[in-house]
Parts: sequence; structure tokens; C-alpha cells
Amino acid sequence: MLSRLIWVLLAVTLVSCGERERVSTNIVVISMDTTRSDHCSVYGYGPDTTPRLKEFFAEGARFNLAYSPTSTTGPIHATLFTSPETGRL
Repeated sequence: MLSRLIWVLLAVTLVSCGERERVSTNIVVISMDTTRSDHCSVYGYGPDTTPRLKEFFAEGARFNLAYSPTSTTGPIHATLFTSPETGRL
């Protein structure tokens, strides 16, 4: 009885390991150092200072508020892609 159960579990496992349709997600990260959002047209500034970003964000995601653990670019990029706090780098 136990050997039959093991064979059934093995068969179910092998059948469920077939190839599945892969879903890919594209992520583009744009990091602009020393850029003031209040002077970017994508954030509502009057003159059209960032027309390409405006076109890009019309179909993507844009964050109006973000908190940074430090003010220097290097550690921020490290935490952006690895997620540890800057004190641990």
C-alpha cells in the first residue's frame, strides 16, 4: 500500500513539473541624481522640461513621494537593488 502511494505521489509530481507559459515583466528604473521634481514637467512644472519622461510615464508608473535612507547616490542605488539598510552596506 505504501509503495503504491509513493508511485502515485511521484507520478503527480512529474506531471505537475511540465513546462508552463512564462510571463515576463519588464521593469525600467530611472534614477536622476540632483534633479528637482518641482522643475520637471512630468510633475506639473509649467515649461515642458521633460517631454520624453512625460510620454514614458503616461503609460507607466510614477511615484510622487519616496523616502530615502541617506542623501548620497551610491548607497541609495545599492539599497534600491539589494534592499539592505545603508548602515549595513
